[in-house]
Amino acid sequence: MKSFKNLTLAAVLVASALPLTQAHAGRRLIEVGVDVGGGAVATPWDSQEVAAAFSTNGSVDFNFLFLSASADASYTRVGGSDVVEIQADGAVAFAKLHEYYYRSGGPNGDMSRVFAGVGGKLGFGSLGDLTLSVGAVAMDWTRPGSAEQSLLGAYAGGKLYLHIWKFENELRVAYFAAPQTNDDAAAVAAGEPFIQGWTQGMVGSNNLRFEAFKVSIFSFGPELRANVADLPDGFEWKATLGFGGKIGVL
Repeated sequence: MKSFKNLTLAAVLVASALPLTQAHAGRRLIEVGVDVGGGAVATPWDSQEVAAAFSTNGSVDFNFLFLSASADASYTRVGGSDVVEIQADGAVAFAKLHEYYYRSGGPNGDMSRVFAGVGGKLGFGSLGDLTLSVGAVAMDWTRPGSAEQSLLGAYAGGKLYLHIWKFENELRVAYFAAPQTNDDAAAVAAGEPFIQGWTQGMVGSNNLRFEAFKVSIFSFGPELRANVADLPDGFEWKATLGFGGKIGVL
């Protein structure tokens, strides 16, 4: 009997909080989506060559009061190579995971990066919200045939989510700067500066979705995805256009 009362109380709390969740973010408590499509990828990263790509994506979003999280996984076939990518973000109050990104395989090589810090969110009612954050970035990547590269630095970033009419768009951008250090201890002791310069760059992504068909908690339509990264060794980008559906729970 006690467990039933606790379950009932939990259900009442969730139900009472849902209007707050949807009013500030324009989204349901949990959303799951899948889409399949094709597109193009810049390959290799330091040239103007472009390769056709086949892509499959799956996503999960969670939004409840001051808690939010989203994850996106994709499989892309590029020029005979298999590429697996995972991208995620989250927030607990003022603590922000602006982005976690992992890539394995493909002509542009393996990569992992984490942007985490503190920030805040500005709500636009049912239209969406803007999240801003600053913090630290850690990144490492390996190009085919090259040695592993890495950097540690600071970032300033933002995530803008908008849901207007049948259009749903999520833009995420982060600018980063990392120090170029002098690893020669003797030279530093002799008076040379430890920090000899700064490496700067930018990473960003944008997902634009059109709800061509919607019934209750299910919607279906085209989705345009784009990813860019301006890194110390060059610029890379990826763009895919697909069709898929999304289910909102609660």
